[in-house]
Amino acid sequence: MGAEDTAVLCVSINNTGEDTLTAVDLEAPSLRLRADDFEIADGGASLDEIPPGEELLLTVELDADGGAINRVDAGDGLTIVVNASATPSTSESLELTADDSVFLTAEGDDPLPGFGDSFSNGWDAMIAVVSVLMIVVGVLLPFIPIIALALYVGRRVVRAQRRRADEQAAYVEAYVAAQAQAANPGDAPGSTS
Repeated sequence: MGAEDTAVLCVSINNTGEDTLTAVDLEAPSLRLRADDFEIADGGASLDEIPPGEELLLTVELDADGGAINRVDAGDGLTIVVNASATPSTSESLELTADDSVFLTAEGDDPLPGFGDSFSNGWDAMIAVVSVLMIVVGVLLPFIPIIALALYVGRRVVRAQRRRADEQAAYVEAYVAAQAQAANPGDAPGSTS
């Protein structure tokens, strides 16, 4: 059962004898259940009398509350023993008994996470990140020589373009200065007015 599940315990009592069974009693001591806690689910018989060849089916709902059933801890498993007794109508001094059992486990509520849980989750997250990084490195590793060559060629192209741009700027500057000097010859250095 889950921590908050509901299960149904079914008990079937069959009268295989030739006498009517009277004063049928039923109990599940491990859960403190008595005959009054069970409901008759099927059949015309009752706990007062079960005719020969008849079957009495009784049920009770078991609610798990954080792993406990009827305030009994079932987290590690619980054997539910059901005892039944009846008296044959022809011999009231004789008592017939039977018992059977079922094993049931109810999961407990998840407690609040502690240091160990947090550390474990953090460790798992770190391992996941490292694994992803290793995958990325593994995928990129074959391309490293190509990337290095592309960076080298790109850097050389950028330097060549800068050098050409600097040479052009110097040429333009010298041309403009020469044009300005030709337009104003008196401003030339060493001339007097």
